[in-house]
Amino acid sequence: MEHRRLRTITTLIQSQVMHGMRISALTLGTAQIGASYGIANTSGQPNRTESDLLLGRAIEAGVSCFDTAQLYGDSERVLGEFFADKNKPVLITKVKLNPEPGLTDVAVERMIRDSLESSLRLLRIPTTPALMLHNTDILRTHAKIVKKTMEALKSEGKIRLAGVSFVADVNDTLPPEWEAALDDVFETIQFPMNVLDQRMIHNGGLKQMSAAGKVIFVRSVYLQGLLFLPEERMPQQLRRAAPVIGQIRELAREERVSLEQLAVSFIRDLPEVNSLVIGAETAAQLENNAELINGPGLDSRTLAKLLEIPQLPESILNPVNWPKA
Repeated sequence: MEHRRLRTITTLIQSQVMHGMRISALTLGTAQIGASYGIANTSGQPNRTESDLLLGRAIEAGVSCFDTAQLYGDSERVLGEFFADKNKPVLITKVKLNPEPGLTDVAVERMIRDSLESSLRLLRIPTTPALMLHNTDILRTHAKIVKKTMEALKSEGKIRLAGVSFVADVNDTLPPEWEAALDDVFETIQFPMNVLDQRMIHNGGLKQMSAAGKVIFVRSVYLQGLLFLPEERMPQQLRRAAPVIGQIRELAREERVSLEQLAVSFIRDLPEVNSLVIGAETAAQLENNAELINGPGLDSRTLAKLLEIPQLPESILNPVNWPKA
């Protein structure tokens, strides 16, 4: 694990109040503190001391939102223990539902409630600020009961907001469950987007969700670190991305910013985006991300060139399709 003198964070991350909650421009993604995560991860899962240091530095930097899920290993438990005797930030968690054949509405509601109760227990909170669907395909078959259950959980005080976490669609069209996610019951939306994967910009999905008043979280800003891997370290299946990443590196050089700054500024400055979900394995990485989120904007000519970056296939843009380590 990385150990070095920590920098003083002089500029706090900006935030805005939405739906009565303070949403910081940087949301800390916590998959890394629950498991060894990311194609460019060389340090592995941090131990408890390192996780506590990371979370403490996030609070010092002005981070008010933390993104977790049951699927993120020990993440919920680590967050719950760290914040047990502290002021509670916005803890966003997710429920994964498997739309198996013959799944009944009763079973769907029970799965949501059981998953939520487990998360609340691990997070040590009576109410979660936001509960998001971790998979959207359930909305294709059971949208009505999902929405009804989310409304009931709000009424019962178990959740404040409901949301949907999307995987960007393969094509230029929006996925079938998009219409269900536009329902007023869902106030928050999360999806992947980055300089390589701009599908939600070009298919109109980003603007549509913003116009519907959703709080928009964007994850995968670095595409799990693929953006920074040299071609020789990329799995063979992903090397088709290398020439496009080369173009992006050249634009960063022309702009006189780091590749990381270009990647963050491109997404951060989209007017529809409210918060970037970026993970970290160390406090030093968190400090770096805090500096990037407060970094400079991009020249309009650079932005225009980035919007013309060639489209890569789903096999590269969606880490689910990547070869297993």
